Amino acid sequence: QQQQQQQKRRQEDQQPEQVPQGARQRERGQLRHQQHQARAVEQSDTAAAPRADVLFSVLLPLLDKLGKPSDGASRSGSGAALPSPDTPPSRLTPMGQRRRAAKPPNMPTRKTELYENCRLLAPDGATLCTCGRKKIQWYIERGLAELVCSEPPCARLIFEPRGRGNADDEYYLADKLNRCCVCGFAGDYLRHSVVPHCYRSLFPQCMKSHMSHDVLLLCQACQQVCGRADQARMAQLGERYGAPLEAASKKFELDYAAGGAKSAARALTGPRAGSLPPDRRAALEATVLSHFAADVLSAELLARACALQDKAPAPGWRSHAHVVVSALLAEPGGRGIEDFVRGWRAHFLEAMRPRFLPPHWSIDSRVANSAAPQAEGRQESQVVGPQKSQAEGHQGSQADRQQDLQAEGQQGPLAEGQQESQAEGQQGSQADR
Repeated sequence: QQQQQQQKRRQEDQQPEQVPQGARQRERGQLRHQQHQARAVEQSDTAAAPRADVLFSVLLPLLDKLGKPSDGASRSGSGAALPSPDTPPSRLTPMGQRRRAAKPPNMPTRKTELYENCRLLAPDGATLCTCGRKKIQWYIERGLAELVCSEPPCARLIFEPRGRGNADDEYYLADKLNRCCVCGFAGDYLRHSVVPHCYRSLFPQCMKSHMSHDVLLLCQACQQVCGRADQARMAQLGERYGAPLEAASKKFELDYAAGGAKSAARALTGPRAGSLPPDRRAALEATVLSHFAADVLSAELLARACALQDKAPAPGWRSHAHVVVSALLAEPGGRGIEDFVRGWRAHFLEAMRPRFLPPHWSIDSRVANSAAPQAEGRQESQVVGPQKSQAEGHQGSQADRQQDLQAEGQQGPLAEGQQESQAEGQQGSQADR
């Protein structure tokens, strides 16, 4: 036995010492920690002398906020100008690249180009407006215009229009590029209303018809940044006009008892009604019965419960935009709505500092289209005076129809000779056209 024990001890001495699994993991963790510390020390040594591009990446956002040039002019003092509109997106400043990297993935973007820069000319050759290819094709197919140039498409009307369109506004006659007006990114972009759509939809018709000055293109990232700035300004307007944005949650009055009965009835008639536990089914049935004060649950009662209306419009509720626009239109002189639009334009320039705006875009550009004064009156009555009676609107429509009849010369029956002369005149006018 002593010999066996001695032999066993010799074998144990000859075998290597076994390390527990936990000890090995601790050793590996300590080794990785030491390597990480050594790497951090090396990086701190190399960062002691920062490179010029690292400094510029920090200073460029500050210079952009201060409105100073953020390109080679501020770096080397060589007098280089700001990035030209033709600068490719890959050479934009780090700010523009950072905005594109932070864009949300699921924002809807345009599938086609917004600006096609086609031109429509008057019979004397004066440019009336820029438009899309579909409008040019529409005039040509109906024989109202003739094609002057195929690329880019340009058509000349063969009749004298009632007005000269936008011939007096250089913004609507200039060519525009399909890119973000803030950073110049020419990829995915979408339409952005400088004046938020909730206000613009309530404007008089003369401020919306053929007025695209305040509709610009933004990339997804810039749209997200501008949306936050617009929300802050809308909150300030809500405090000024007594229309807080939180009032949108009070649009409906909720009936919680009806909502509970409706939800219980849907659960009892749904596809999983057979798998409900007995106690849960009993609670749902009790909810429906207590709402209708009934003793027996029937299929007709469940159908009535499923059709319950659990919310109703709050009486006298008006949206934030409706309160603000109504107050602006009620101001004497009509200057309130114009100052409101120009204030949003100034806000857009201050918040986003766009560098690629379309040519001739200006804060002081016209706000309304003077070619539609009658539409303005109709829209104004819809926004400001919803309390007007329907009888006044009916009388107004009758008066408009009478004026149209008088303008057309339909004041009474015509004699035979007058009818013949009128028919000949109509044929001659058709031939002229």
